[in-house]
Amino acid sequence: MKCSFSVFRWGQCFERLNFMNSIQMKGNVMKIRTAIVLSCLVSVVVMCIGYQSGGAEPKATGSSLKVGTVNMGEIFRVSQRYAKHMSELMAEQAKARAELEQIAKEIAVAEAELRTLKPGTSDHLKQTKLLLEERANLNVRQEYLKQEGTLNNKQRTEEMYQDILKITRDVAEEKGLDMVLEGGEPKFPVASEQLMLVISTHKLLYSAGCVDISTDIVARLDAAP
Repeated sequence: MKCSFSVFRWGQCFERLNFMNSIQMKGNVMKIRTAIVLSCLVSVVVMCIGYQSGGAEPKATGSSLKVGTVNMGEIFRVSQRYAKHMSELMAEQAKARAELEQIAKEIAVAEAELRTLKPGTSDHLKQTKLLLEERANLNVRQEYLKQEGTLNNKQRTEEMYQDILKITRDVAEEKGLDMVLEGGEPKFPVASEQLMLVISTHKLLYSAGCVDISTDIVARLDAAP
């Protein structure tokens, strides 16, 4: 009995020791887990602080951004250079119309003379050929003068716009502007077929506080040789 009792007591002791070791291991695991969680929390806090400090810098930069605007429609409307261009274009168009009218008068004379000739004769055939040539010449001249006028207008407008871009850059640099936007507002009402085009191309909806440099651009544009 004594021997068996001793074995039993020793077994209880070992069980208690194992139990205590288990508790100690669990405690160590909990400590490790707690340390890991605290480390993660610290990392998250540091990242958040870094993100907030990094995000604050663009706001300061954006608040100091100086923006200018130009009204392209107004520039073309009041510019003396553009007015001169349109005057020259209208003079060219008037000259072209006079030339076409003269050809049309010659065709009318040829048609009247053809009616006086007997069909089938050599004179009638000759006059018919002359009339057809003059009508073809009228069509050719009409198309040529139309394309010539369109091309001249395009070239002069492009040259003027390129000068506006250069002047805009110079004025913006002098005034310390970081950006220049087109700030013209559409004129309503507009034709139905142009409404969506006007809406889609009108980009700047609000520009309070921006510097309008349209007057400066017009002054330099008209002063240029």
